[in-house]
Amino acid sequence: MVMGDTESCSSRAVDFVWSESKSRKQRVKVQVYNEILFRLKQSNEEETRQPYFEDDLWAHFYRLPSRYALDVNLERAEDVLMHKRLLHVARDPAATPAIEVRLVLMHEITISTNDKPKLLSQLTSLLSEIGLNIQEAHAFSTVDGYSLDVFVVDGWPLQETEQLRNVLAKEIPKVENHHHVVYPVGEQEQSGINHVNIPAEGIDVWEIDASLLKFEHKIVSGSYCIKVLSLVKMWLLKFLLMNI
Repeated sequence: MVMGDTESCSSRAVDFVWSESKSRKQRVKVQVYNEILFRLKQSNEEETRQPYFEDDLWAHFYRLPSRYALDVNLERAEDVLMHKRLLHVARDPAATPAIEVRLVLMHEITISTNDKPKLLSQLTSLLSEIGLNIQEAHAFSTVDGYSLDVFVVDGWPLQETEQLRNVLAKEIPKVENHHHVVYPVGEQEQSGINHVNIPAEGIDVWEIDASLLKFEHKIVSGSYCIKVLSLVKMWLLKFLLMNI
């Protein structure tokens, strides 16, 4: 019974923190969406004149994690159209991976493909193997199983952008065909390795498998638990007010 009280207190605290954090992330995502929408409408791009464009753009932001909105360069709102297009192309098995290479001071490589374990490390290894130095890397996973990875690189002649695109189009499918081995739980236990599974980046909420946790001694219970919860709420509200 005591353990139950402690777990209940912990759950309420976690639920409160999670709901407040999620609410703030959603507000940021909506703000960035509105700003990008306004800028794209001002640009008068043909796509923005389609009747379904606003819903389409929101669906794009919705399927990506909240940190994608924070990562978007508002001064280059058209980048979002390119990201949206690549993710759409990646749905076609015959066209994946979808690749865009352009020169922005350095070469910027954007790749969209089916998401899978260790994809980012495989892509970074591939870029290194063909002689590129990665200066920036931004990786996002969608809620429906696709990836959007943006790399800023040097090490390739600036005037040979098309040649770089051709090399990537040839080499990246090798990553697509590389299968990552996932060991069954029984084999993990035999090897003495335990893992807490965290889902793809596109999901902002994740859970810890309680079966992998080891419970020791009780920490708090009763009225002291309620006081701790109140302090957590006060601290979180102060933090949110300072960062709105």
